[in-house]
Amino acid sequence: MPRCYVLISILLMAGAGDDALMNAAACRQPGNALHEGQCCFLFGLAAIESKNVDAARMHLEEAGRRFEAAGDPVKAWKALWLLVEYERRFGRRPDLKLTTLEKALAIVERAKGRDAPFPI
Repeated sequence: MPRCYVLISILLMAGAGDDALMNAAACRQPGNALHEGQCCFLFGLAAIESKNVDAARMHLEEAGRRFEAAGDPVKAWKALWLLVEYERRFGRRPDLKLTTLEKALAIVERAKGRDAPFPI
């Protein structure tokens, strides 16, 4: 079963709203970095719930990259910050925690620029 369908099944069982289901369905349609980021973020949350550390890392890092590519630094920061907190509590890679925190802070620094979509 493709992982998008697995995620949709999980979301349906959890009583997720229509927005979450639409975002999960969008992961099958490449080309929209924001939707792809949302899908990766949801996969990261599902991996955390299933205690799959490696999958959580992979999906949350990818979500951060996709959100940043979509021009949404807040969501990019949030995905990376979640990964930092997850690593702090359950991870076994302090090196990853530090480098991810540096990436998250760099996103905030870039967002403070004049061309940022919002003022910080």
